[in-house]
Amino acid sequence: MEHFIFGRNNGLRVSALALGAGNFGTRWGYGADADTSRQIFDKFADTGGTFIDTAASYQVGESEEILGHMLAGRRDQFTVATKFALGGEEGTGVLQTGNGRRAMFRSVEGSLLRGYGKAAASHVDSQRFFPGDLGHQNVHGQCLGCSSG
Repeated sequence: MEHFIFGRNNGLRVSALALGAGNFGTRWGYGADADTSRQIFDKFADTGGTFIDTAASYQVGESEEILGHMLAGRRDQFTVATKFALGGEEGTGVLQTGNGRRAMFRSVEGSLLRGYGKAAASHVDSQRFFPGDLGHQNVHGQCLGCSSG
């Protein structure tokens, strides 16, 4: 599978196809259980796929939990993109959602604890926000997030 540079100046290389992990888990009442998710993931990886898309809100955090187990021991072989703003396991209330700095940091911390920490990594490769306000607080929060690692 071909790989490309993701973005202009960040150096992340990603596969031409991304694996969307929104259905990894069953907390929404539908989706793929852990075993089926593993089969999908393994097939993707076997074909050279390295770019995985998830979000804190997917399956109320279960997607990240399942990915954490699957990435254990080989986290550095994949680029993981996550998103925030719609809430997740932390909740969907007014203080847990939105594109503000507070929601962004809480979402990243939750993502790391839920999934990526289990994969012996303390980072996400790309964090995006679901559509909404791109105000000063969000831009400032993104800058702080980058500078803190």
